Amino acid sequence: MTLEAARKTMAVLAVAIILTAAVGTTIMTDDENESEAIPPLAIAFGLLLSTAATLVVAEYVLSHNSQSGDEQVVRGYEAKAVAESIYNNLAFYENTLSNYEQIWGLTSEHHVRMAELAASELWDEDSTFSASDILELSGVYLNSSFMLTNSTAQVNTMWDLMTESLKDWNSDDIYKDNMGLEISWQGGSMSTKSDFGFHIGSVVKSVQSGEDRVFIGDSGRIWCDGDSTITGPDGKIVNIPKGFSDISTIPGFTSGVYTLQSGLSYCGDLMPVLDAKAAPIHSGAVSDCDGTSKLITFENGKVIVDGKQSDSLYFSIHPAGAESQTKDITNNLSSYDSLLDTVHRTMSTAASSAGAVWSIFDTAGEASSYITTLAVPSIYDGIELNASQKKIITVLAMEQLARYWQDNGGELKTDGYTLSDSMSLVVRGDIMSVTGEVLYKDVIYTPFFYQDTTLKVGSNSVSRQAVVAIWSEEGSNLSGWSGITDASRASLATIESGYVLAIAEMEKDGKQVSSVDLTVSKIDIIDPSDMEHIKNDMKSPNDLDRLLTLLFVIVGALALLSGWRSGGYVTMFIGAILIIVGIMFTGTIADALEDWFGWRIDLG
Repeated sequence: MTLEAARKTMAVLAVAIILTAAVGTTIMTDDENESEAIPPLAIAFGLLLSTAATLVVAEYVLSHNSQSGDEQVVRGYEAKAVAESIYNNLAFYENTLSNYEQIWGLTSEHHVRMAELAASELWDEDSTFSASDILELSGVYLNSSFMLTNSTAQVNTMWDLMTESLKDWNSDDIYKDNMGLEISWQGGSMSTKSDFGFHIGSVVKSVQSGEDRVFIGDSGRIWCDGDSTITGPDGKIVNIPKGFSDISTIPGFTSGVYTLQSGLSYCGDLMPVLDAKAAPIHSGAVSDCDGTSKLITFENGKVIVDGKQSDSLYFSIHPAGAESQTKDITNNLSSYDSLLDTVHRTMSTAASSAGAVWSIFDTAGEASSYITTLAVPSIYDGIELNASQKKIITVLAMEQLARYWQDNGGELKTDGYTLSDSMSLVVRGDIMSVTGEVLYKDVIYTPFFYQDTTLKVGSNSVSRQAVVAIWSEEGSNLSGWSGITDASRASLATIESGYVLAIAEMEKDGKQVSSVDLTVSKIDIIDPSDMEHIKNDMKSPNDLDRLLTLLFVIVGALALLSGWRSGGYVTMFIGAILIIVGIMFTGTIADALEDWFGWRIDLG
């Protein structure tokens, strides 16, 4: 026993003896004028109670002055609490990914339409269809990439907290070098007591030349098992150091399709592309223990580490002197793998539709942004139309629309439409061609761009194809416009890159503005640092509650004895209450004293 522990022991023994003696004295001095002798049984009972209480306190103190008792219990409790937290978080995460997967499948029509618009912009008589170029230009790649990045941000932040927890443990004497973390699989494992990391993402294993292209967004993380150089679509070389890198901090990095360096393996926020040279991508993770990293992949329902297959992947916490906690984390990888499949399928559907309208453009010899395969959308699970089928159906739908217009167009164009209450943005000015020819003079219109665009009063050069809905050719100021459109004179116009919008005035939500930012709807990156994460509160042993229990029980028992001796029922009732409080509520009292005043007693 240390000198400090001995001092604590003597102090507690002194308190127990003093309290016992003080209350016991009341038994013998109930009434100064009472001459009757105290029954020997009462004296014997009081002495026995005093001795027993002192022995109980002494035994408790002596048994808790070694490290092996309470600290093992605390480590076991901490391990169990953390393991249960991880288990619950992973269950929530798997449910979230399942929801993501279902919802993302329902976004297919949006991505189809954006891909069709990009196809109409890229097409010309001498060009060749490229699904990858269309998906990149349309934003399908970028939105899908951000979706995958967001889907792993939450769970990876949880694993980052596990890394921090290990650091916190090693800053506390109770836990230091006594808490081990382990990732294991059938036939192997890796563990640490000092440095741990685990990150889930998309994996490209041992890149092969000719199967090396992926899309990388401008946010998230990327890991490589060696110093790497990757090549962007413009031929620009980007250097990535070994280990993990924050993509946003890599010099010169922009989102796009990249060619990975052959012979290396990658993990992180990577996304598959639809390209003849696409790299095969799987769900996976990187586990790091004491600076040694292992790449884990999930392929065809199996966990693969070091080339060996396993049915499951496990995470364990090993507290010294207490029960280990092990959780199966395989579903972590399988759920992400299912989401990867859904994203890939959505991109394939968009590319197929773009291919169908591209083929129509080839046949007609002219592109049009108004042609869409969504006239007869495919909405059945497991039934996909190919590009040729979509082309035929789209042509037939166009034929039906032509007949409908022939039969009803005259009536539709004669109606007037009031727009002033519904139009959020209206513009007045000239629209000029690439050569400077004024195509529309002093018209009122609303532009529809498919990329982020800023418009201002004055000259605006158009960088991408857009559609303009022309409402009026009155030539009047917006303040004097009635908002009533003559349908026979309204029209749609497609404007190309290089066109100029000479804006005289603009109204946004009914108010005159000098400029307006038009932001295309897209997926935004969720910053994990914005999420609120609650770390487990590590607690060192606090013996105050147990000492309070002993003292409350001792004082209560002596009060009972005193009341019984003197016939004081109130004293006996108070004694009973003290015993009940000592048995049931001292933990709450001790926690309150610690929280309010910082009172603690550690007999370790």
